[in-house]
Amino acid sequence: MPDTPQTGQAFYRIGEVASRLGIKESCVRYYRKVLYPILKPIKHNGKHFAYSQEDLQILRLFVALVRKDIGNLFEVKALLQKLLRECDNDPFKVEATHPEFFFMDTLGVREEGSAIVEEARREALELKRALDENIRRVGKLQIKVAALKQEVKRLRQRIKSANSVAQEILESVR
Repeated sequence: MPDTPQTGQAFYRIGEVASRLGIKESCVRYYRKVLYPILKPIKHNGKHFAYSQEDLQILRLFVALVRKDIGNLFEVKALLQKLLRECDNDPFKVEATHPEFFFMDTLGVREEGSAIVEEARREALELKRALDENIRRVGKLQIKVAALKQEVKRLRQRIKSANSVAQEILESVR
């Protein structure tokens, strides 16, 4: 790569992405997982991920926000999602629309952006709470499923025993 699929769009391998962003390949892999479903590189030849220009821009924005140290990775993801929504999900519009996050480091600009950061943090916290609640519910359901499996096993054994008894009765009647 770069490979040029039918669309004519250039695609990049993980090493090229890491090099362009100044991060390690392991970071690209981890960020790919963190940024799902925002970032969706395609599988090239069924083995390697291929990153488009759009994927590269999303990663560039994410890395820039991470370097601003405005929160943990999931808070940064929530902020990036918010910024993308405000830009019709076009990652190439985000920097121009929100220069406070990408170009300037003055105190005034940071304060301007802090409301957005706080809102993104609140959204991330709400998502985390919802996720924790769902994990708790899944845990309870797994316990119930295990109990039901045991009950099914016990009932199957009783049916098997009842069939054996019925078979013996039928044979004794003949």
